[in-house]
Amino acid sequence: MGKNEHRPIDCELVRTLFNYQNGSLVWKVNKGTAFEGDKAHSNGNGYLAIKLFGKPYLEHRLVWLWHGNELNGDIDHIDGNPLNNKIENLRMASHSENMRNAKMRSDNKSGVKGVSWCKTKCKWKVQLWFDNRQQYLGRYDSLDMARQIVESARLKYHLTFANHGI
Repeated sequence: MGKNEHRPIDCELVRTLFNYQNGSLVWKVNKGTAFEGDKAHSNGNGYLAIKLFGKPYLEHRLVWLWHGNELNGDIDHIDGNPLNNKIENLRMASHSENMRNAKMRSDNKSGVKGVSWCKTKCKWKVQLWFDNRQQYLGRYDSLDMARQIVESARLKYHLTFANHGI
């Protein structure tokens, strides 16, 4: 390998560089600007990251590798907390599954994930992503009924990745 080429990041390399302690990777060697005992730092997007060979890696992906797992998709935080990188809180997911487990968007005005107000009909409109597209589930007079419909559909179609936005 040339000077600027590096071997792929794999379980062996991650275990050589880090110890796993209670959901965190801790450097066990001095490397570049990282020193033995250092931990990951916030990347500004709500995740913890570690720089290896000049490139940032999300800590939860390295934790996944450290435990001998393959990286062949997204890694989902089961509890929705991107800072909780304990192995029991991580699972392999397709991109669609990972999006199903997303929290409610900050611009949501109804307070219910998948429910919005339809001005023209003066009703609550319910929509949910499944089968790779947004599905329309109807309009309802009450927010409570809209909530029941979307949460029921989410449990049916999103299964273990169902997240009601809490």
